[in-house]
Amino acid sequence: MSFNLVATFNQALKVQSKDMTYYQVLTDTEITLAVSPSNYFRNHALLEEMSSEGREFVISKEIIDLSAITGPPKKGDRIIHADLGNFTIREIRELLILGDIAGYRVRCD
Repeated sequence: MSFNLVATFNQALKVQSKDMTYYQVLTDTEITLAVSPSNYFRNHALLEEMSSEGREFVISKEIIDLSAITGPPKKGDRIIHADLGNFTIREIRELLILGDIAGYRVRCD
């Protein structure tokens, strides 16, 4: 029996995803993407052991590949949601499954 972990990851994201406006600064492109909020108000420890309030979102690579966005998320791009607010991406981390990029965790201000 074959078990596709990336497909399972994408299905799990769909359960909690919300349609949000994604604005890619480089190409001046604004589209609606399914984005999953993660750890709604998580404080991140900085190198100086201070904490900075931020918000994290998870975006599936599959969703990005099927969209009009050019390449992965970039610093400075924005995520906008009527209820959650406007966020600017300040950090991007690849989410790997068995060495393959399955998605991106983006930290926002």
